Amino acid sequence: MGRLDPDKRFDMILKTLALLKKDVKYFRFILIGDGPERTHLERMTDTLGITQNVTFAGEIPGARAWLSALDIFCFASVDEDSRMRLWKRQWREFPL
Repeated sequence: MGRLDPDKRFDMILKTLALLKKDVKYFRFILIGDGPERTHLERMTDTLGITQNVTFAGEIPGARAWLSALDIFCFASVDEDSRMRLWKRQWREFPL
């Protein structure tokens, strides 16, 4: 969940998902948010062969309500400090 911006490093998450696909037959990654990187990231999922595993949900009002249904929270931003990361992890109570 977040603004699809280069500093958020969603590209790194997608590359990691491509590696995961080699060992895990089925998984679903839902990316909630929008921004200038969306088209690039959508193309990247096709190139990496993970289109069937990744859903670009766009902006969703009240998206925080979805968090209780998730199993894992991924955080790859290079722009936020470690205190913010810790806060986000505790707030969402997901494995990192």
